Amino acid sequence: MSIQSFFKEELTTPSTNYFIFDAGYNKEYDDLDFKQYQWYKSRYNQVKEKDVFIYRKPSSTSETKKFYFFGACKISSITGNDKLTATLEKVYPFQNDLYQDGNGKKKVLHMNISLINME
Repeated sequence: MSIQSFFKEELTTPSTNYFIFDAGYNKEYDDLDFKQYQWYKSRYNQVKEKDVFIYRKPSSTSETKKFYFFGACKISSITGNDKLTATLEKVYPFQNDLYQDGNGKKKVLHMNISLINME
């Protein structure tokens, strides 16, 4: 199933926001890929429940030293005061990681960012 079909409801809901979240770069967070994600509200305060994000592995922690995208999730709930924890639902691991260049499983020449709200 395509990512557009999987997130059809969210893509047609005007109040849904879209983000790119980095994974695995900061050991201060108790992130669990496709289960929970943490951040500080004082630094990033626009994320809300029911928003969707794409996972990105930064080049600094990537096995190939190139960043890549590896999945998407919907935020189910958010708890905490300043250090927030999002519980994730509707997980969509990509069949092939989307790499910065051709050194990985798939080259990112064009990525349909209809999933990302650019407003």
